[in-house]
Amino acid sequence: MNGAARATSGTWVGTNRTHTQTTTLYCTGPGGTSNTVSSTLTVIPPPPAPTVSISWSPSSVAYGENSILSWTSTNASSCVVDGVNSSTSGSLSYGNNTENRTSSISCSGPGGNSGTQSATLTVSPEAVLPSLAFNISNGTITGTSTDSNHGSEVDISFWFSKTPYNNAAKVHGGVVTTNAGSFSYAIPEQYLDGSYDVRVFAMDVDHNGEKTGDFSYGLRTVPNALPSVSASFDRSTITKGESVTLSWTSNNISSCMVDGVMATSGLSYTPTQTGDFSKTVVCTGFNNLSASSSATVRVEPEEVGLPVVHVNMGDYKISGSAVDPNASANVELRLWFSLSPFDTTNAIEAGSITASPGYEYEIPTQYRGGNYDLKIEAIDLDSTGSETGESSALTLRIEEPGEEIKAIREKLRLACKNGGNEPVAGVYTVGAAYVVGEYTACKSFDASMMRIIYSSNVQPDFTVLTIKTPQGDLKLPNIAYQSSLHVSNSTAIHLSDIQDKSIEIGHIQNFETGVLIEHSQNNKFEISFLENNKVNLKLDEANGNDFFGGSYAQWSKKDAEGNKVLEWGYSNLELINSDNNKWIGTNMENGTGEMPVLVSGDNNIFYNVRWEAINSVAFSGTQNLIYFGQHGIKLNLGPVFWLTKDKCPMDKQYFFNGVQTLTGYDTSWSKDAVYTLFNKKHWLEKTFMPDDCSQVEPYWYNNDRFAPQGQN
Repeated sequence: MNGAARATSGTWVGTNRTHTQTTTLYCTGPGGTSNTVSSTLTVIPPPPAPTVSISWSPSSVAYGENSILSWTSTNASSCVVDGVNSSTSGSLSYGNNTENRTSSISCSGPGGNSGTQSATLTVSPEAVLPSLAFNISNGTITGTSTDSNHGSEVDISFWFSKTPYNNAAKVHGGVVTTNAGSFSYAIPEQYLDGSYDVRVFAMDVDHNGEKTGDFSYGLRTVPNALPSVSASFDRSTITKGESVTLSWTSNNISSCMVDGVMATSGLSYTPTQTGDFSKTVVCTGFNNLSASSSATVRVEPEEVGLPVVHVNMGDYKISGSAVDPNASANVELRLWFSLSPFDTTNAIEAGSITASPGYEYEIPTQYRGGNYDLKIEAIDLDSTGSETGESSALTLRIEEPGEEIKAIREKLRLACKNGGNEPVAGVYTVGAAYVVGEYTACKSFDASMMRIIYSSNVQPDFTVLTIKTPQGDLKLPNIAYQSSLHVSNSTAIHLSDIQDKSIEIGHIQNFETGVLIEHSQNNKFEISFLENNKVNLKLDEANGNDFFGGSYAQWSKKDAEGNKVLEWGYSNLELINSDNNKWIGTNMENGTGEMPVLVSGDNNIFYNVRWEAINSVAFSGTQNLIYFGQHGIKLNLGPVFWLTKDKCPMDKQYFFNGVQTLTGYDTSWSKDAVYTLFNKKHWLEKTFMPDDCSQVEPYWYNNDRFAPQGQN
C-alpha cells in the first residue's frame, strides 16, 4: 500500500491529517498481482484566526478637548474593548480629556483569538495663563507677572489709545521681559496728559523663547502725571527798594530750582534795578520730565513823595505836623503872606520854621485883618539839611471870625496838638457864619463839655467841624443850629478816614446832616442825641463800626410863617455802600417823611433798637437784619414786607408773630428780600410790581403790626 508491504487485510489509521491524501493498494499472491485500487482522503482546512484594528481620531488633543476611539475586526465573533464586551466593530466618543489615555481590544472567533491591540490618545498639558497685576503711579506702570507651566519668562507689552480704549486705534508703546516676576515701565510723555488708556498684555514664553499664545491683560486709565508749575510774584508792580515774594504752585513735581538752586515756594527778593525783574522756576517731575514757569514784576523808580503838611487853625495860631513820605530828616515850612486872593507876585516872605514833625506858628499882627492869605510851602530836607527838590504848598485864608470862633479854634488846636485828659469846655453862641475848621492827626482829647450854638445865618455848603485821621480817641463838641429850617448841605460834624478809634459825640441839632462818617472802619461810636437833623446820621463807605446807645429823634417842624411842615423827607439814619455796622440799644424815634431808615449795604445789624413811630425801613443789600427790641407800641414797619421769589409781596396770611415764611420761599436776605413802599398810592398803581401780583394782599396795614418778637 503506497509502496509499503502490508498485511493482506487490516486497517491503517492516519492522524493529524493536514492535507488531502490519495492511497493506492494492490496485492500479490500465488496468483499473481492484483489490480491497483486507490482511495482519496480529502482534508478540510481549519477556519482563519480573528484580526483586530483600534485607533483614536484625533490621536492628539489639547487639554479638555474630545476624541473618538474606533475599532474593527475580522473572523471574530466577539470582542473585548478596555475590558468591556463590545461589538466586533464600533466607536466611542471621549470628551474633556485631561490626560493621556490608552485603550486596548481583543477578539475571538472560530479561528481562535486575535491577540490584544492598543492605541494611545495624547493630551496636551493644561494651558496655564500667566498671572498679571499692575498699578500706575507717578507716570510709571509697576506690577508682577509669572508663568507656571512654561518657565519663568513673560513678555509684558503696552498698548495706548485715547480714552475710551479703541482697539482699532491702539499704539504699541513697548515691551519689557520679566524673569523674576516683577516689572516696571516708564510711560512715554505723550501719554501722560490724563486722556489715555493703556492695555497691558502678559505673553507666555516657553523654554525655547517662543510665545506659546497664552496671555493675560488688563486695562487702566493713565492718570495725569505731566509736571506743571505756575509761578507769580505777589505784586505786578513795585517801587525800587521794596520787596516782592515769588510763589508757585505745582503738580506731579518732585523738586524745583530757581537760579540753579533747590528752592521752595515763597522766596523774597528786593530788586536793585528798575525795569522788569524776572525769575524762572524749573521743576523736575516723574520719569525725568520737567516744567518751568517765569514770573515778572515791574520795578518802578522810587516815588518822589512830596512832603505833606497838616494845619490846625486856632486864635491866630496854627499848629500841626509835616511828614515826608520818603522819611528824610526834616521838613522846612516857608511862610508867605499876600492880600486875598493870594498873589505870588506881591507875596511877602515871612520866614521859615522847621517841622520835625510838629510845629506851631503865630500869625503876625499885621496879617490879622481878615483880608490876607497865608501860603505854607513844605520843603523836603535830606539828612544834611540840604533841599531834595521835593515840596508841596497850601494856602489858608486868615479870617477875622469873631472872638467865639477864635476861642473855639484855639482850644481845639491846642487839644489836637497836646492831647491829654484836660477837658475842652465852654458854651459859645456864634453869630457869624464861620466854620470851626478842619483838624487832622489830632491826639486824644475831650471836648464833650463844649457846646457851639449857631444863629440863623449859616450859609449853604457849611460844615462846622471836620476831623480827619485822628491819632487817638476823641470826645467831640455839642453843636446846634437855632433856626427851624435846614440850610442846604450843612453838616455839623464830618468824620473821615478814621480807623480803630473810640469816638463820642454829644448833642447835634438842626442841620441838614447831623453827623457824616466817611471812609472809616472798625470804630466804636457813642452818640448821645441826634435831634431834628434832616439826616441825623449818614454813613458813606463806612464799614465794621459799632454804635452804642443814643437817640436819633425828629419832631414836627414849622416853616418861617409858622405853618406845620408834614413832609420833610427826613431820615433818622442813612447808609450808603456801608457794610457790617451794628447798632446796639439805640432809640429811633418819631421818624417822619418818606424814608426814616435807609440802608444800602450788607450785613448791617440792629440789636435791641427801640423803634418809636418809625413808618418805614428800606433795605438794599444782603443780610441786613433787625432784631426787635423795646417799643412804645408794637413796631409798625408800615409798607415793608417780605417778597416771594417772583418779587410779589407775600400774602399777609403768612404773617403771624413776626415774619413767617413758607417752605419753598427763599428766606435768605437779598437785594429784593424787603421792599419799601413810599405810600399806599404806589401799591395801588402797581408801578413797581409784576402784573400778576394784583391779587396779593400785602402785609402793611396798621392793624397788622408786627409782634414785639421776630426777625426781619
